[in-house]
Amino acid sequence: MSGNLRSSWILTSWELYQTSWYGFAVKYSQGWKKPLLKSASKGVSWEYRYQFRRDGDMGGYDDFGFDVVVYNRSKVGNLSQTDEFPISKNDVALNRMICEEPQIHMVEGEAYPVDKVSIRLDDERYYPTYFYILIRDDYLYTIVPIVSEKKYGAISEEEAKNIIPEFVTIASTFYPIDIVRPKPVVAKPRIIAPFPAAETDRDAQGQANLR
Repeated sequence: MSGNLRSSWILTSWELYQTSWYGFAVKYSQGWKKPLLKSASKGVSWEYRYQFRRDGDMGGYDDFGFDVVVYNRSKVGNLSQTDEFPISKNDVALNRMICEEPQIHMVEGEAYPVDKVSIRLDDERYYPTYFYILIRDDYLYTIVPIVSEKKYGAISEEEAKNIIPEFVTIASTFYPIDIVRPKPVVAKPRIIAPFPAAETDRDAQGQANLR
């Protein structure tokens, strides 16, 4: 079976996950766990996180996989403000972007709209990192390989590809879809009729008596 045909067959058998709330779709390997969804806690920069992990019962390690991290651009305007941005070895203030303007990368003859960010192990200025990024409208998305829950970030491209060889293919399936959210239901105003006034008559002294 040729590489192209084999790749097409694999992608056909993979699971598709999509969310219209944040407007993206991605495929992941068959037999992996269903993604764990995490909303942001106080003090973090991201808004929502989707965690995809291998199933340890399938013979893999359940802490290997990838995250899709969603940032709101009203809070995180560019790559340098994300958690995945490379850390300087010299703690020097970072004053430039690491990656160039987004380009279209070609995989299996198909274009996919994510840009790769990669810092090698032997880089003298920054610790290694490797992930993909997509910026659209109000959101910034990062697709991050996870080789250990205790080691987020500081993962080289070489390390990620050795441990999660399908990660590049996973990134190639990530694409934006329309953001569609249910319209908020406006509560109808409650109409409360006033209680009828009590009928009265008056006695000889003009005092009111309730009937």
